Amino acid sequence: MRKYLYLFVSLVAISCATDDNLFEYQHSEVVVQKSTNDVDRVHLIKALTSYSFYRGYGTYHRRFVVSVINQAFESEVYVYHQKLDGDWIEIPMHYIRTVGGDRELWELDNTEFETQTLGDQFVIKFKVNDQVYWDNNNGNNYQMSRHEGFFFAQPDLNVSVDEKLTSIFYSSYENKNIFSVLVDVKNIAPVKEVQIVYTTNGWKTTSYAALTYVKYWYNGYNKVIESPNDFGIERWSGSVQLDLSIQDIEYAIVYKVNDQEYWDNNYGKNYTLSASN
Repeated sequence: MRKYLYLFVSLVAISCATDDNLFEYQHSEVVVQKSTNDVDRVHLIKALTSYSFYRGYGTYHRRFVVSVINQAFESEVYVYHQKLDGDWIEIPMHYIRTVGGDRELWELDNTEFETQTLGDQFVIKFKVNDQVYWDNNNGNNYQMSRHEGFFFAQPDLNVSVDEKLTSIFYSSYENKNIFSVLVDVKNIAPVKEVQIVYTTNGWKTTSYAALTYVKYWYNGYNKVIESPNDFGIERWSGSVQLDLSIQDIEYAIVYKVNDQEYWDNNYGKNYTLSASN
């Protein structure tokens, strides 16, 4: 009886709300009401979840990348995450950079102990100009278990560089600088090609290098994730040897499948990387 009374009160509140009204979470049974324009102001791009167990100690790792509209200088972005006990917690994200002129990227890379208390459900919360906007996956909440790898939230996202695990490093064995890149792609069809397109001289010359499919990949000690994962995301990797005099590289990724090309070129600006990064 209490359950039906609670549902009735909730429905009455929703029916009286305007598009800009928002409701607080009351455990996992209720999802935030959001206006139809919230997805334009804030949306989850991708998220990662993985788990490792070593010598009796479990480590959980989660990463989130979010895009919000560049609406004001003072903004706050949170991953609003369910906990194992059913309550919800706000975890602040940090600003990465502005892209496309009118949008910002924000990130949360959480390996701290509280990650172990997190459940599967989460939404994104964006506060700006005394307003609150949500990305709650169209009222369904996002869900990620502990072992799955990357999840692409945007339907048109087909290829994405893992910037955290892409670098230029010195190899004493080769006596060269090695540019190493990791990329995630949506498994659209069995036959595909993934390439780095790069330059070391400001695009006076352009080079291509093929990436290789990675069946299993490691995200830290004993964190093994199978590719493609439960979300149909594959991991591809590759490296390029550079002369020691070359310290900087500019690059993009092209994913060719079904006679189509999909690019990750950092929103038209290309990626830049230095050996000192």
